[in-house]
Amino acid sequence: MPLSALFSPVRSRDEYELISPHNITPLSPLRSGSKTFVEKLRYTVRLLRHKRTLYILCGLLGTYCVYILSSGIPPSFSDIRDYERQLPQHTWDSRGKEDGRKYFRVSDPNRGRGFNNVIIEGLMMSYISYVSNRTFVFNDYIWANHPLPYTIYENALRPSRIPLNAFISGPTAGGPIPNSTYRAVSSDYYDTICPPGDRYQLDTKDAPGVNSDGITLVKWWRDQLESTPDRCVEARKPVLDLFFFGADRLLPFWDGFRQSPIIQEYSWSFLVYSAFARNFYLFDTMPKSSIDTKAIIDGLVAIHIRRGDYEQHCYTLFNERAPYMGVNSLPELLDRFDPPQDKDELLKYYLARCLPTTKDVAQRLRSLRRDNPGLKKVYVLTNAGKLWISQLTDVLIDDGWSDVKSTYDLHLDAQQYWVSHGVDSLIGEKAEVFVGNGFSSLSANIIMFRLARGIDAITNRFL
Repeated sequence: MPLSALFSPVRSRDEYELISPHNITPLSPLRSGSKTFVEKLRYTVRLLRHKRTLYILCGLLGTYCVYILSSGIPPSFSDIRDYERQLPQHTWDSRGKEDGRKYFRVSDPNRGRGFNNVIIEGLMMSYISYVSNRTFVFNDYIWANHPLPYTIYENALRPSRIPLNAFISGPTAGGPIPNSTYRAVSSDYYDTICPPGDRYQLDTKDAPGVNSDGITLVKWWRDQLESTPDRCVEARKPVLDLFFFGADRLLPFWDGFRQSPIIQEYSWSFLVYSAFARNFYLFDTMPKSSIDTKAIIDGLVAIHIRRGDYEQHCYTLFNERAPYMGVNSLPELLDRFDPPQDKDELLKYYLARCLPTTKDVAQRLRSLRRDNPGLKKVYVLTNAGKLWISQLTDVLIDDGWSDVKSTYDLHLDAQQYWVSHGVDSLIGEKAEVFVGNGFSSLSANIIMFRLARGIDAITNRFL
């Protein structure tokens, strides 16, 4: 084929001829401008749509942030942290490694659990450390384990962690122990003198099962801790499971626990006592000394009404046929848990003691007033809604009580607000008569401390 054929204008059906740029007819300015305008218009509309969505999202986020912040920014408790750092057993230098003390810490403490469950477990771990001649390592009250100082809960800020000494004092929180040098230390101090390489992880796979009683459990832990030569010992799981406190397994070693310095030297924190002192005016008849742990508020009956989560939890307790909490089953207490056999009556029995109506509460308090004619006033420890408490107050005033106050009547500053559980508990301990919820750890703790202070067991009653 001659070379000129390669440049022949003839093309096959499957070939395309290049178009000379000289043969292209340009678009008219109007047509070109119209296309550009339409594209710009479409782009602008899309952009505005995205921006509008972004503005809406930013607005919603900003509104939510303002709503959260409207509840206030919780305190840092920096003064109480400084107090803990300055405890005399915290040497913060090499002497801490040479003083011969041995330590015990639960390295994975409970997080996000109720305050009273954490307190009773801390007391038990402190007791096990005490009988094992080891120094207990106390932790903050931890709600959320992250580096931020606050967390969001129920659309409000709350402290991620609160120092233990904001709530309690005494041996468990680093206070002195009579005839002992094993004062508890903070987890921060422990991390300083017990680096990770020096820590022995205690194997708990052979620990007694859930059906073991308190004496067996404590003896096993004591044997393990005493036989371990390592200076820094940790357990990765809680020493005692939650079911231990919810049954009568605690009772066999109750006397030894109650008489130990862990309980006898226990006290609420200065912050809790300051809140109690601030609210003296709620009660006409006050003890001679507000700091005297054995002083009683004459004429006052304190009653624990738990609602909120209990509106569902009480039915769970019924379905599981749960008994009273361990301490609430002590034989010296007058009100026994004696459920009927009939299922319909059984549900009524549970609800009257776990989730009482205002009528149930009024009837129960009326019967106690017949037995204790000196009772004049009522204080309600509660998480119930304000409307429900208002209705209960009206019913009790109509039933002859001279005054009714509740948790909502407490005047608390920013720090005191976050330890209000302790303030309620202290008022319950000081009342002439305390009426508890037998299924509640808060009620169990109040009764435990009342008995430990020598207050007559017959003044502790249940709904």
